[in-house]
Amino acid sequence: MTPLPVYLDILSGHLASEDYNLPRHWHEHDWQRYLDLAQNHGVLPLVQDRLLNANHTVQSPPSIRSAIEQGLKNQAILEILQTLELQRVLGAFNKNNTPVLVFKGGALAHSHYPEAKLRPRDDTDLLIGQSNREQSAEILEVLGYSAQNTISGRRIMHQCNYSYTDQQGCPHVVDLHWRLSNPTAFSELLDFESLWQRSVLIPVLGQGARCPTQVDALLIACIHRLAHHHNNHRLIWLMDIHLLLTALSKSESLEFARRAREIGVAAICTQGLKLSRDYFNTKLSPALLKILSQTEATKVSKAESHTRKYLNKDRSHWDNYIDDLRALPHWRARVAYLHETLFPDADYLLGRYNTRHRILLPILYLYRLLRGFLRLLQKR
Repeated sequence: MTPLPVYLDILSGHLASEDYNLPRHWHEHDWQRYLDLAQNHGVLPLVQDRLLNANHTVQSPPSIRSAIEQGLKNQAILEILQTLELQRVLGAFNKNNTPVLVFKGGALAHSHYPEAKLRPRDDTDLLIGQSNREQSAEILEVLGYSAQNTISGRRIMHQCNYSYTDQQGCPHVVDLHWRLSNPTAFSELLDFESLWQRSVLIPVLGQGARCPTQVDALLIACIHRLAHHHNNHRLIWLMDIHLLLTALSKSESLEFARRAREIGVAAICTQGLKLSRDYFNTKLSPALLKILSQTEATKVSKAESHTRKYLNKDRSHWDNYIDDLRALPHWRARVAYLHETLFPDADYLLGRYNTRHRILLPILYLYRLLRGFLRLLQKR
């Protein structure tokens, strides 16, 4: 049986070049493992599209070919429903004069992929100003969305998921952010107001729909895979980086490098770009890498020292907690962070353990503390 790393090498080569020749000796189980791997990496529609439009004849079994065709049709239908719903949501924000940015996959699908159906996503990420949290929640609730049970707090959570099922039975999830990410090291690196001022229109999503600029989107893409996904090498996130970087002009790429240094993410951006190069043969400008690497020869900023810790693949949840505390500006903020972590909102705790009996709260808080303590001991 072909080892999984070999399939991964073939998958990255296939995505890097339209002329890539797949092995001709594959049997049906090889094809199934290959497509399963593409699914796990979030790039199945890209692979399916490439197989159906290959210049050379791909010798796949009829059953596999049929499954590929049907899968791409299903993805096209899903994308239509997702786009229509996103247009409805953004239209409601626009009608209520509430500034909002669509970012990450929801924006990139329409701005940088050949077709929106080729960039699958489980949810749509929206970014708002912190002062518009209540108004944004009301807009989504009027549209039929329900907030999922999420731990709350000014220091530990900066987003909330809202879910809705349309008349066709298709589920939709909006991930509403009021800061870029949850980890303290990244949460305030790119604020909404600055992103909004630089933002650009994305007409396909409706009148007034806006998304971050290419430079900001690339910074976000590099930050996202570290801050939210613990240095995961999932190919769809690296493909986002590849397409964004490829689309940058020379002046934009240099601006990206300077901005990465200024906000303290030069090391993680360097890693993201090099991974894109390794998997997809992305062309990297020597001038770009030179500017990014200048942090190695100069005094590293406080922000950079915090963010580059996330490059360690062996990081644990305990490491995240400790570094979150260290990244906070003063002891009052650290006390607030600990309180929100150890004693979350009572409504969250009741929902977490599926009960409405508030008399159980002392027991639930104690259970949470003991469980956390045992997990800490197991990590050591």
